Amino acid sequence: MAAWFIGVGAMLFTVAEMIAVLSFVQFAFTTGKVLARIEEPLIVRPAALSPKGMTPHATYRVINGNRCLFRESGSGLLLFRLAGPVFLKGTIDISAGRAVTVGRLALGPSILGAAFLAGWTAGSVGVLLHEGRPALGGVIVFLVFGWGVLALLATFSITFARRRFQQAYGEVKDALRPTLRL
Repeated sequence: MAAWFIGVGAMLFTVAEMIAVLSFVQFAFTTGKVLARIEEPLIVRPAALSPKGMTPHATYRVINGNRCLFRESGSGLLLFRLAGPVFLKGTIDISAGRAVTVGRLALGPSILGAAFLAGWTAGSVGVLLHEGRPALGGVIVFLVFGWGVLALLATFSITFARRRFQQAYGEVKDALRPTLRL
């Protein structure tokens, strides 16, 4: 029962997190597991940048000239993808000619996955307790199936999310670099 409540809460949190990411609310970009960390030289002239920008695959917002929040843009972020519901959101912290970029996994889908595993496992244990030892083989197959499906979905989704993150990061980094105009 607890897994069901956590799952419903995770679905609601996922919607709230998505709205916060789309609105560039800072707390949404600082939560979640870090899946990408890049440190490299980057020279930016904050006064020459507009506070908001868009590239073909990313939307970004510069905050205080020292921090840039970015996310994927377009309908791919809003609609369920074949690659799964996982997405990364990024921050670029700029100081003294160096940029530290962090890509974080969305927290809502992660909690939803954990609730699914807890519920699936609890259901399997419940069947085992109710049916006894004769059901052990079927319960193990059921348990392995559920965990396997979620593991494949997570692996597939995270792999594609990292690729989309790298593409978005490259475009935002290029947009932040000063250009010479003649």
